[in-house]
Amino acid sequence: GDAEIPRELRYLVERGTALGMELNASLESLQSLLDEASRLIDARQLGTAEIKLVRAGAEIEVARETLAELDEAVGALSRRLAFSVMPARLAQAYNQVTASLESLEALIEEFARLRQQLETARQAVLQSELIATDLQIEVLPLEVFWGENFTVTGRLTGGDAGFGGRSVLLLAGGRSFVVTTGDDGFYSLKTVAAPDDYSGSLAVTAYYRASGEDMSRYLSAESRTVILKVGFNTTRLEVTVPDKAFTGQPVTVYGRIVASDVTLPRTTRLFWDGASLAEGVFREEFSIGFEAPSSGTGEHVLEVAVLPRDSYAGTSARLPVSLLAGIISADIETPAVVFVPRTVRLGGQVFADGIPLENAAVNVGLGGGQSRATTSRGGSFEVALAVPFNLLMIGPQMLDISITPDEPWLKPLRATPTVVMLNPAAIGLLALSMLFIVLALIRRRAPLRQAVPVAAVAPVGLAGGGAVASAVETVSPAFAGERGRVLSAYLRALELVAVACGAVPEPHTTLREYLAVARRLDGAESFKELTGLAELVLYAPRLPASPLVSRSAQLADDIKRRLRQ
Repeated sequence: GDAEIPRELRYLVERGTALGMELNASLESLQSLLDEASRLIDARQLGTAEIKLVRAGAEIEVARETLAELDEAVGALSRRLAFSVMPARLAQAYNQVTASLESLEALIEEFARLRQQLETARQAVLQSELIATDLQIEVLPLEVFWGENFTVTGRLTGGDAGFGGRSVLLLAGGRSFVVTTGDDGFYSLKTVAAPDDYSGSLAVTAYYRASGEDMSRYLSAESRTVILKVGFNTTRLEVTVPDKAFTGQPVTVYGRIVASDVTLPRTTRLFWDGASLAEGVFREEFSIGFEAPSSGTGEHVLEVAVLPRDSYAGTSARLPVSLLAGIISADIETPAVVFVPRTVRLGGQVFADGIPLENAAVNVGLGGGQSRATTSRGGSFEVALAVPFNLLMIGPQMLDISITPDEPWLKPLRATPTVVMLNPAAIGLLALSMLFIVLALIRRRAPLRQAVPVAAVAPVGLAGGGAVASAVETVSPAFAGERGRVLSAYLRALELVAVACGAVPEPHTTLREYLAVARRLDGAESFKELTGLAELVLYAPRLPASPLVSRSAQLADDIKRRLRQ
């Protein structure tokens, strides 16, 4: 391939390619001229045949020059490259030069044969003294509007006399007519100018072909070509085509036909890469639906064509469409750690087959909080998620992100990235649970009884006091300041209450549930109030402006005094 050719030599390859295309075009033109000359000689239109052969001779010289340049370019390239590493494209060029040379030689032989055939025909004419014919033509008027009449007249003469009773073939654009000459050789045709190419002109030519007995007496003739100007109405097309479609899904094309006569029904067709898709008949505004191909993703061309009708020319619009498979993907940026309660901000970009997806609904959920957003034109989105306070939300948690495209044929996407949630209040509650577990172990070692005197349980109280101190040290880092001191006062009182009532709180027991156990103790009111302060510390985002620390200390001291009386 080209990768084997040094950069400084690639211009030779490009030059050779261009020369090869020129040579092919020249050989095709030469073949066409020779075919026309052969037909004209058979019809004894020797003058016209000679013109074709003159042009063929000039085309032969052009082909020879082009072939020589191509051979030189290929030779220069081969001399600079070792034959053992000659790329496939160079070998192909050598083959093309050889094949083109053979074709040119064959055409030159045919050219020589036709020249000889033309000369033979001339000699035959001279020996047989065939009479030359002349065919004249006139077209009036020379400018008409589409659908209007025009008249073709002329005369066929043989020698100096009119040539009557002969058939004359008239070609007008894509239509043909046969008329018969009168006794004086005149002919006439009145017809309608209705060319189907709407090019603005119509070529009219007359032909006489000698047949029957005329072949031994007269030569054929061809008139000059008259160009008739033909006006017509134009048509404009306004069309809206989606820039992307999805395999196997419906697509709708909207448009409007703009013409001076909006009551004229017009056939409108859709083409996908040249293949017919659908069609309909409309007067002005239209919509045509079709199902996108189920395979062949990539870039395609959708053509909308309004066919011509009467004096109105047709028109078309070709628009690019990307065919996608409908695969949704997303790049989502999420924080690694989330502190609650707090507003979490995250964003990302959504794609459909690698193309940014617009107007997709994005829903994000975490810990009971929900937030919604819609992707922009570039497929991006941003959400602010307010995560509510929840003591159970701690450690790794999964974000629930769902993406629902606006297009119904695209499948929704769901992502569940993991974030680490830190909840200071939950950390404190975990420390309390550790205390309950420690007290449960104490209970197993020395079961408590109801209304046990303080002196009898002093050793257990000392052991429990050590556990409480340890738990308080664990809690303190998460509850600095007033919160930590209030919670420490509650834990000191909790140890005394547990020993006094002989009921160690289970790990799953809440602070408020444990109040029912201590309701008959002396100092129950103080413990109830202190429990309320502990709940305030654990659950309230802000502490009220009140002397919580001093009050909790007073309540703890009151409980201690009452239970040790």
